[in-house]
Amino acid sequence: TVKAVHAAFMSKRIAREALEQATGIEHSLFWNCSQSSEHCKGRPDLYGDGWGADLKISRHAAERSVAFRAYVEGWMHQIAHYSNGAAHNGLHWKHHRLIVIGPAPPQEFRVFCVEIKEAAIEMLCLENERTLADLRRCRMSGEWPGTPDDWRTIEPPQSAMFVTASMTGAIEIGEAE
Repeated sequence: TVKAVHAAFMSKRIAREALEQATGIEHSLFWNCSQSSEHCKGRPDLYGDGWGADLKISRHAAERSVAFRAYVEGWMHQIAHYSNGAAHNGLHWKHHRLIVIGPAPPQEFRVFCVEIKEAAIEMLCLENERTLADLRRCRMSGEWPGTPDDWRTIEPPQSAMFVTASMTGAIEIGEAE
């Protein structure tokens, strides 16, 4: 529930202090990419003097997987994008943070506050610039490669499947019908 997420956020001292110290909350930033000239927009959840932060709610909020999830879900790229926008608007961030909240029995929620290394932000910004350049080429040419014009049937990958239990015991993946 929203109230429980709010309570979890406020119970984490450093998250609460970030909110209290923020000079921008849900503030849109607009700029043109210096490499591609594409118009860009970002909306970081929080930012202050020298830092920006984004809040994520995820069932994958676990200490062992938060770095992996932050990368594959695009959260790191997103905060790098926001950082680029902040720089174009005269705000220079040295700290790029994610506040990740997720359900974690037996407690209701866990809160992980993580900071992305500056060298990683630089690499992510370069990846974002490449993506924007590709976007511009596609937009200008009207050609969008890699997007088939038919419906593709997909399912979760085998690595995402869990062994399930039944009344008679464990069922291996693929045995249940």
